[in-house]
Amino acid sequence: MKVLVVVGLLIHVSQHALAVVVQAYEGMESVLLPYQHSGGFPNIPFSVVWKRSDLNQTVIHRLEYMSGGCLKEEYRHSERTYMKPNAQKSGDFSLTVKKPQLSDSSSYTCNLQWETERGEPKEEKRTEVQLQVKDDQEEVEVQQGAKSIQLPCKASADLPEDTTVDWTHFDPQLMLVHVSRSKTDDLQTQDRSYRGRTQMNEDMSLTVKKPTDTDGGVYICTVYREGDVLRSKVLLQVVPGRSAWATAFWVVVPVLLIALITLGLFFIFRGYFPSVQLVEVDSEEESVLLPCQTIAHLTKNSRNMSVMWKNLHNQQILVHKYGSGEPDEQDQDYTDRTEMKKHWLRTGDFSLTLKHPTDRDTNEYLCTIYNKDKVLKEKRVVLKVRVQQVEVDSEEESVLLPWKTTLHIEDVSQLTVEWTDRYNRKVHVYEDGSDRTNEQNEIYRNRTEMKEDPLRTGDLSLTLKHPTDWDTNTYTCTVYNRDKQILRRKQVDLKVKVQQVEVEEGAWSALLPFRTTPDLPQDARVEWRYHTNDRKYIHVHVSEKKSAQPGEQDDRYRNRTKMNEDPWTTGDCSLTLNDLQQDDSGTYVCVVIRDEVTLRGKRVELKVKGQSSDAGQRSGVSLSSVSSADRSQIIYQVLPIREDAEAEAAV
Repeated sequence: MKVLVVVGLLIHVSQHALAVVVQAYEGMESVLLPYQHSGGFPNIPFSVVWKRSDLNQTVIHRLEYMSGGCLKEEYRHSERTYMKPNAQKSGDFSLTVKKPQLSDSSSYTCNLQWETERGEPKEEKRTEVQLQVKDDQEEVEVQQGAKSIQLPCKASADLPEDTTVDWTHFDPQLMLVHVSRSKTDDLQTQDRSYRGRTQMNEDMSLTVKKPTDTDGGVYICTVYREGDVLRSKVLLQVVPGRSAWATAFWVVVPVLLIALITLGLFFIFRGYFPSVQLVEVDSEEESVLLPCQTIAHLTKNSRNMSVMWKNLHNQQILVHKYGSGEPDEQDQDYTDRTEMKKHWLRTGDFSLTLKHPTDRDTNEYLCTIYNKDKVLKEKRVVLKVRVQQVEVDSEEESVLLPWKTTLHIEDVSQLTVEWTDRYNRKVHVYEDGSDRTNEQNEIYRNRTEMKEDPLRTGDLSLTLKHPTDWDTNTYTCTVYNRDKQILRRKQVDLKVKVQQVEVEEGAWSALLPFRTTPDLPQDARVEWRYHTNDRKYIHVHVSEKKSAQPGEQDDRYRNRTKMNEDPWTTGDCSLTLNDLQQDDSGTYVCVVIRDEVTLRGKRVELKVKGQSSDAGQRSGVSLSSVSSADRSQIIYQVLPIREDAEAEAAV
C-alpha cells in the first residue's frame, strides 16, 4: 500500500511538471496559452474547452463543432478571450487572454469533449498551462552619451541549446530589439534603430550601445524554453548628460549637412533608387504579384542567402525561405496562399504571388534579402485591394451583390459557394445543388436568394431582401472544394442609406417605415426606440404577440403611437407617430428581438421641418453621433467575439 501511495505521488508530480508555464505582465495587450493539436478528431460533434482549475474547473471558453461543420462559440469573458475560428483546420486551439490581470494567474487546461453513441459524456485532457501574471519590474538608469547599458534578464543561464530568447521594447508600439535562437543571433527581424547596437550576453542580459533618450521605456526579455514562456521586465530610464546640449549641437549640425548632401544626391541619382511600389488589384482576382527583384551577382555563391516577406502592419511573416534548404516559415493567415518562382536564388527574382487577395490584405509589405546578418536589399510594396461598392436606399425591396465569374471545372457538384459578412457570419450557403438554409445566420434567414444553378452559369450574385442600414457591411463570396481549398473569392462593400423622413411642422402624424420578411418568429418582440446622446434610449412602442397590451413605453409617447396589428405575419413593423411635437426630431430605431438576440434592425431619421434651432434638446448632441454610439451597443449583442478595433470598425 505504501508503494502505491509513492507511485501515485510520483505520477502527480510528473504531470504537474509537464504543464507549460507562461508568464505575462499586467498592461500587455494579450498573452497566448498555447495548444497545437496533433492527430484526428472524433467523427461526431465535439467541443474544445478551456477550463480554469482554481474556479472548480469553470469553463471560460468553448468551441463546439456540430454536425455539418457548423461552429458554435461560447465564452465566459467574451471581451477577454479569443480562439481562432479556423482552429479545426490548423489544429491551433491556443487561447488568447487579452489585457491579462493579476487575478488571471492560475492553471488552465484544454480538453476535448464528446458523447459516445450511447450518449455517455467523454472528456480528454490535452494540455495544461500555468499562467503567471506579474507586475514587478527592475529599473535601470543610464546617462545619455554613455558607451552602453546592460539590461538584466531573470532566467537561468543553464538553458537547453535550442532555447530562443527575444528582447522587445514598447515605445509605445512593440519593437523587436534582439533575437537569439539556439545561442546564435538572428537579427534579420531586428528593428532598424537597434542594428549594430545590441549584444546578447551569456546570462541572457542585453547590452545596448550608445543609448539615447528614444531608448527609454519598458523592455521585456522572453525566454522560450521547452514549451514554457518566461518573461522578465526592465524599465530603462535615460537621463540627459551634463553636456547634452553641446553634444546635440555637434551631432545635429553634421546630420543636417549629411541630409542636405544626401537629398541632393537623391535628386541627381534618383533613377537608381527605387521608390515604394504601389500594386492595385480587384478582390475577385485569383492572385496578385508583389514584385521584388535584384541583380544576379548578389545571389552567386550564397548558400546562406534568405528572403523574407513581412506584413509591416502587424509584423506577420508571409513567407520566409532559406537558400540552405532549411524549412520555410510563415504565419497561418498565409498558409496555402503564397508562391515564389523556382530558382529564385539563381534568377534574383524574389517576387511573391499572393493568392485570393481581400481587403484585409491591403497593406504595406517588406521584402528583405539577406546573407546571414547582412541585409543585401529591401523592397517595400504597398498593396491596395479594390472592393466593389454597392449603395442602396433602405426602402428598396432588395439589393444585388453582383459576381459573375468563370469556373473551368468539370464536376461543379463538388463545389460549395459561401457568402459571409465581415464577422464571418454565414449569409448564404449553396452546396450539392441546393441552398443550405440551416447553416445561415438567423439575421439573414429567408432574406437571401441566389439564381438557379449558379455554379454552371457562373452567376454567383446574391440578392439580399429588405436591406436596412444594419446590413451595411463587407460581404465575401468564396468558392471552395470538398478539401476546403479556395478556388475563387470576391468581396462587395454594401452601404445602405439611413432612411430619412421629413414632415412639415404642424403635421398631425408621421410614418416611420420598416418592412422586413413576413415570417418573423411568433415569440419575437418588436421595439421602437428613440436614441439619446448618453448611450441610452427611450421606449417609443413595444409590441409582443403574447400580450394584447402595449409593453413598456415612455410617458411622452403614451397614446401617440400605432403599429400594424400583426407585424409577425405581414413583416410590416412600421410605426405611426401622432400629435407631432417640436422635439420629436431625432433618431428612431426599430429592433426585432428574440431571446435577447437582435434578429432585425433599422434606423429612421425623423426631421420636423420648420422647428426651432434648439429643438431636439432631449438628446443634446448631433443625431449622427447619437445613432452611431447607440447602435454599437446593439451590435455587440449579436456579433461573435472578435478584436475590439474590428467591432468599432463595424459601427
